[in-house]
Amino acid sequence: PARTLRTAAGIVRRLRAASVVVHVDASLDAGASRIALAVHGDHRADDCRVRLLIRSGIATPQVTADAAFGDVDRGRVTSDVPSPMGSAQEAELRTAPLHRYVTLSDAARGVTLLSDGLAEYEAMADGTLALTLVRAVGELSRGDLPERPGFAGWPVATPGAQSHGPFEARFALIAHAAPSDAVRARVREAAEDFLLPLTGATWSSAIDPPTRTPGLRLTGSTLAFEACKESEDGASLLVRCTNASDAPASGAWQLAGVREAWLARLDETPLGVLPVQGDAVHFTAPPRATVTILLRR
Repeated sequence: PARTLRTAAGIVRRLRAASVVVHVDASLDAGASRIALAVHGDHRADDCRVRLLIRSGIATPQVTADAAFGDVDRGRVTSDVPSPMGSAQEAELRTAPLHRYVTLSDAARGVTLLSDGLAEYEAMADGTLALTLVRAVGELSRGDLPERPGFAGWPVATPGAQSHGPFEARFALIAHAAPSDAVRARVREAAEDFLLPLTGATWSSAIDPPTRTPGLRLTGSTLAFEACKESEDGASLLVRCTNASDAPASGAWQLAGVREAWLARLDETPLGVLPVQGDAVHFTAPPRATVTILLRR
């Protein structure tokens, strides 16, 4: 819409109404549990945010968002009016970040949005989920933001941050039952399948039967893979997982030829030796805990 803004330097800017056309292509593959959506458009407006609204039909939803170390409970949305944040006189942000997905649910059902690079959402009391496609910013800092009174940075214009030009994104929707350990595991698997799909290719030169080589494997129904890398000292293989449930979980890492294993902190400091049984290292993860283990052949 047409509107008037005051810059950080006190200059009044009058913006005319601008039209932004967003194309959404929906696809549903046979046997798939998700609806894939591809979005593209050409953004030419200033100082605005382009969002796509998805109506889940779940009123006053419970919101759970994926984060760096597992799901985070963001609480229930009962009002669309932000509340003040105590003596700081700051207003609560209505938007929040998501890592790979965000789930809206009630006691009977849930809807999860899988996002490929779109990291800001807003959940509304009527069950609408607003996904930010483009954010156009003309100022590095302004002093009249209700979420944070006063300048948060140097007051300077940022015309290059208006994000003009073509844009595209893709995401998917999954409908499922009320959240449980089984549903959360299904959502994580769907996220990996959608965001990191396995693709195959045909090589005419590959005429010999492939040799089966066992690789690294994590077992445990509520354990989510987080990382596998060389340790900082170069002496071990670091593996890390997170228990996505509210109860202790038993699991095991399997790696051919593993001889030694240590439980470690996030900074890779060893905490104690773990027994190795064959090619497996068994462990117990506390509720919602991230477990780091060092393996050595």
